[in-house]
Amino acid sequence: MSLIKKILPTFIFAIIFGVVVFTTQPPQTLTSASFATLLLFFMPLFLFLMFLLDIFLQFLIRSFIISLGIILLLIFKSLDMLNLVSIILTILATVFITISFKKTRKAQTSKIQSLKLRKTQKL
Repeated sequence: MSLIKKILPTFIFAIIFGVVVFTTQPPQTLTSASFATLLLFFMPLFLFLMFLLDIFLQFLIRSFIISLGIILLLIFKSLDMLNLVSIILTILATVFITISFKKTRKAQTSKIQSLKLRKTQKL
């Protein structure tokens, strides 16, 4: 059931992104595009990438950050600003921010009944 909950948003945003790509008229350049056109293109793409990466990484915050890095590289490419320095800096920033977020561990509960009783008796 959990896998279906993760695949369904990915599938929905992939369909939305496909519909946007095939139905909207692309602008001549990125700088001539309106804000609504940019939002209409990049939001479904971002959400699709985020949920797709979440299937593999099992951690939504890291998927969010990596998707932002990919979108930033796409924006650099569309503005003709993509060069070796911007690629390296974007990848390094994405990796360092991703590493800084760690999964929280669940609180361990005692599975031994006698330990539970002793803890509650002292209170």
